[in-house]
Amino acid sequence: MPSWGGNMNIPSKFKEVISNTFYDKSMEIWKADKTEDDEGSIIDGALTKVEDLTGNFQTQTKERIQKEYGLDIEANAVITCDTTQAVEDNILMFNNKGYRVKGVLKRDSHTVILVYMED
Repeated sequence: MPSWGGNMNIPSKFKEVISNTFYDKSMEIWKADKTEDDEGSIIDGALTKVEDLTGNFQTQTKERIQKEYGLDIEANAVITCDTTQAVEDNILMFNNKGYRVKGVLKRDSHTVILVYMED
């Protein structure tokens, strides 16, 4: 009996319908240029915009995120979107608030971005 080991082939029309229905929040992804000071410490420098992003934004508890995704990660919001260039440690801007990207999970039909905003 064959085992299931591949990804689902999700039709592009299905992804388009999902995107048009659920991805209604405008966000931005930024990266901080890293610089080294005179004492060798790495500090965040100027911010560079990576992309504009449209997705679904949901605040979540750390415990719910751990249960849902099976990850021990410090995150308090989840973004779902079609695709993104975001990587860990980027900054996601939403409603004039900055969130640190803690993880990016690629799924068959969408991408999940896990972010953290300090209180």
